[in-house]
Amino acid sequence: MEKCSLKDQRKSQDDRSLIDKYSIRRRSIASVPSSEPIADYSPQLPKTSKPEKQIDFDEIQKKLKSMRKCLDDTITALPNQSPKKKIESGDEKVELLKESQMLASACKMMVRNLTSHSEDMQWMSIVHDILERADNVTRNAEKIIQKSNSIFNAHLMLAKADQMLNALSEVLRYAEPIKNKNSSTADDDIKALVIRSTTLTATLSQLIQAVRDV
Repeated sequence: MEKCSLKDQRKSQDDRSLIDKYSIRRRSIASVPSSEPIADYSPQLPKTSKPEKQIDFDEIQKKLKSMRKCLDDTITALPNQSPKKKIESGDEKVELLKESQMLASACKMMVRNLTSHSEDMQWMSIVHDILERADNVTRNAEKIIQKSNSIFNAHLMLAKADQMLNALSEVLRYAEPIKNKNSSTADDDIKALVIRSTTLTATLSQLIQAVRDV
């Protein structure tokens, strides 16, 4: 099966260099405390005085849809019967838990800045950080699915990862009109975004629990 990855889809050299500036530095976190599934994490976004480019939200939705298709392709490629021997996936679990925390915190920071109408928010940076984390979560979920010796657990991982990506898609869909408006954004728009953000946090917590249970 051809491996699907967000990194393979990037067309802009600027985007790649931007991600390189802040994604590599956070690879050294060793583990995730089990007592705190979703912890606060503040991305170290690059400082820049250049004006940010307009974000293509349609392209973002296409990328998230592609991630969901990759999950479907992974589960479709599995044999109909569970393998007798389980292949250890400890590294993938640790990485998925770590990236899930970072994704949750990055989304919380985005929503917090949107609802407070912050003028200092680096949109291009934080949205790419969110997509990078979502892609890492998806790819590690795929690996866990492939190594699972339980069809039930594999489908559980698929369901929870797909729910997370769908919730993330909704958060970004509701963030778009707020981003494109001024400080007079209607309260209903803010409330709708907060509700979707709460749903995303819940789906991430469910995904984390599923990873710990498999």
